[in-house]
Amino acid sequence: MPIISRNFEAMSIAKSTKKSVSELGDYTIRINLEFLKGCEFTCPGCYVNRSNDFTVDDLSMVEDAVTSFQESGFNFDEIILGPTDFFSALNCDQVLKNAKFRSIFKSSDITLILISTLQTKEEEIIRRIKLLNDSINSECDIEFLIVFDLEKILSKDQDYIEEIKRKIKLLDNVKADVDYAFQINIRDINGLENFNLLELTSYVRDEFDTIVEFNPSFLRSSNEKNIHETLHKWNNLLAHNYSKIEAKDVKNVLFTMGNKNHASLSEVTYNYKNGTFYTCPFVYENIFNTGERFKINATGDNGRYKLSDFHDHRNRTTVEQLQYSEKTRECSSCNHLLSCVGKQVLQFMEEYKIKTCPLAKEVMDLY
Repeated sequence: MPIISRNFEAMSIAKSTKKSVSELGDYTIRINLEFLKGCEFTCPGCYVNRSNDFTVDDLSMVEDAVTSFQESGFNFDEIILGPTDFFSALNCDQVLKNAKFRSIFKSSDITLILISTLQTKEEEIIRRIKLLNDSINSECDIEFLIVFDLEKILSKDQDYIEEIKRKIKLLDNVKADVDYAFQINIRDINGLENFNLLELTSYVRDEFDTIVEFNPSFLRSSNEKNIHETLHKWNNLLAHNYSKIEAKDVKNVLFTMGNKNHASLSEVTYNYKNGTFYTCPFVYENIFNTGERFKINATGDNGRYKLSDFHDHRNRTTVEQLQYSEKTRECSSCNHLLSCVGKQVLQFMEEYKIKTCPLAKEVMDLY
């Protein structure tokens, strides 16, 4: 099937939909799989571990969890297959050819999310699309997150722009419905401090028919100093940009963090790596951390997970976050508190001993 028409509109709606927890089926669950290994690119701001892999037992564990969520009436929504570039990962073929991986997608209700720079050679992109078509139910949806070269987009590098457009067109060969979004790796943008976010998002919308999202890959870093400094600089950059945007134009810049419902109490994402599930805080986007605080303990036989393991961890961390809010400077009285608790932001804050808002709060207040 071709890429869906009016991709920008579809992606904007998908990222801003408000969901209710009034019914069990409205409670959405997603899983991020840290399976793909190897990547031939070195994108600025990327801290992804390239030494990932998976086993048949990993796939059994994930399949059991998906089945358990679905049979219990939850809306199991997405599988994110990462963390490296889908079109250049060394073990992509092994994942897609595995019968257990394919069986997860026997339901047409699951969206597969893939990450790429679209810098791989065209013939390899086409080869992997054919393999993808053999592996996935054609009734499923596939979303590509395209990590783009910010400097080349800002400089209007026509060779790069035409290459990306040409490779996006190759996605028409995927037999499932396809949509796509652009992503920026959050980082210290040296020399580009004055770039205009509204102009950037408008240009990407007009040229590529899609949205721009922020990817906090730097939060995978073990360097706490880098984490604190990058957050501070990025928040200042956002605040500076939004101070120049007229109120009527704010809605034209997608800012998912400002949506109190997105990735909140009605939506849960779990990270999975090497036999263990972890909670997935949402700080500008889903983040990955295997610290003990985020680990979900399995209490079933032979190290398997029970549905109650996920519930118990969610309930416990909700209480812990509310308790931690009292130790911060402003969270306990902030109108974003419940949204941030749902997004597990305070769990992230406690892990890094952060007492002030780690987000561009003045920007969030605009949405």
